[in-house]
Amino acid sequence: MAAPTLADILAGKSEAHRVLHSPGGTRFIVLNAIEAFNSQWVENGTLYSTDDNTILVQFGEWQWHVDRVVWNGEDRLELQMRRYPGDAPGLVLRVDLAVRLAHTSTDNQTIPLDELTGWLELWYQINRQRR
Repeated sequence: MAAPTLADILAGKSEAHRVLHSPGGTRFIVLNAIEAFNSQWVENGTLYSTDDNTILVQFGEWQWHVDRVVWNGEDRLELQMRRYPGDAPGLVLRVDLAVRLAHTSTDNQTIPLDELTGWLELWYQINRQRR
């Protein structure tokens, strides 16, 4: 079976995807549900611009689960995230799209959005032994 198109996802034709719109509707996050292991689901997120459906930022590789999204206007959002298989603590990212930066709650770092996926994987490698 072919993967659903973004148009299908936005039309609600995919049970494996949820769409979370910003308050003013200028941006949206698509959460993609992936079965990582027997009934263990990960919902990875991708943020898009509504104008032309371009990807603004991917929130990590498929293993990064988005637990919660809170929009603070059109340009700011907060994400509570954790990485499958759960052998590292979760973290909170505060994203400012106007300046294309993410600020972490765990170690008070600021990361350019273009470097976020790599930074998340490095953070996971460093922190997965702490539990």
